[in-house]
Amino acid sequence: MPPYAAPYAKIGTMSNRALTLNFDTLILRLASLLLLLTLLLALAAAARGADDEAERGKQAFDKRCTSCHALDRNKKGPRLGGVYGRQAGTEPGFKYSKALKNAGFVWNAAQLDRWLTDTESVVRHNNMDFAVARASERAAIIQYLKENSPQTQSQSQPKPQ
Repeated sequence: MPPYAAPYAKIGTMSNRALTLNFDTLILRLASLLLLLTLLLALAAAARGADDEAERGKQAFDKRCTSCHALDRNKKGPRLGGVYGRQAGTEPGFKYSKALKNAGFVWNAAQLDRWLTDTESVVRHNNMDFAVARASERAAIIQYLKENSPQTQSQSQPKPQ
């Protein structure tokens, strides 16, 4: 081999090894980037799903409840803003049935689900004859009521120290 060829042969050998190492590193970096991209897409989908669920709850509430209830004021039925976590039959300014005034429970997800399924099974002789047959619709309404109840919002947010 001529003397001038030796440096090039050496460089060529090193370059092949370096090229192999760089290819492996490139594959590893691409795999990491793909994993990161997958995680970001999953987070975006989850956030979009939460927004969709909140919108479904609002739509179900508007469709099923607003003829008699509002979040911010009493109508034919009591104000439902803040109902989640509230003692049944205690909304100020609303005239409840005697049965509901004496019900003695707090509105939570299980109670609201039972109530929306069959009001009479929860409190006999109440003034509300209403039912939501689909469990998914009840769950959306309950989640919407929970999100619009100050008690649950303050419990889910950290308190400043």
